[in-house]
Amino acid sequence: MSIFEAIVNHFNEHLDASSRSIETLTPYIAEAAHLFAHTLLEDKKVLCCTSGTALAVGSQFCNNLLGTTGLDRPSLPVQFLGANTANTLALLDSNQANESYARQIHAFGQPGDLLFIISSDNRENALIQAIAAAKERQLHLVSLTCGDASDIPALISNEHVNIPLLGVSHGQALSLQFVIVQMLSDLIEQQLFGGMVL
Repeated sequence: MSIFEAIVNHFNEHLDASSRSIETLTPYIAEAAHLFAHTLLEDKKVLCCTSGTALAVGSQFCNNLLGTTGLDRPSLPVQFLGANTANTLALLDSNQANESYARQIHAFGQPGDLLFIISSDNRENALIQAIAAAKERQLHLVSLTCGDASDIPALISNEHVNIPLLGVSHGQALSLQFVIVQMLSDLIEQQLFGGMVL
């Protein structure tokens, strides 16, 4: 196979994964965007935490809400709990780090805030503890998960939202997560600043 064929195959696989996900994910994405916008309209904030391999996805989402992409609008209140490099390294290397996100949620989370969890692998102990902390602090929950082995969807109750990416490879899932967080960012912005009906 030539490099050109490999590139075309990669694009085709990504397009196929995207097209297979449209009908399944659309209602979850819409519900999540509505919950984000409602939270922000109530003068609450968004906290975001991710598994190790989804750090870039979480960072992109938070940068979008902060308005660092050059948009002429106020920054939205979002805090990326994975932004601290020491905490990030601890999450990847230490068993004690499983409490890192939960501790931050207890410190910064207030009732009515929203926790956005992005999981791209099965190293989810820190995220599972984050969900427990969010429930204790009465935060709304939105999760973006991939893989059939994820434990997170079972922890998300009916008043919260899980966006599940199932039946796609790890690489495709990461690509789709970037697409979804960009879409969520755009939908949130349209609801808050662009006149979209909530």
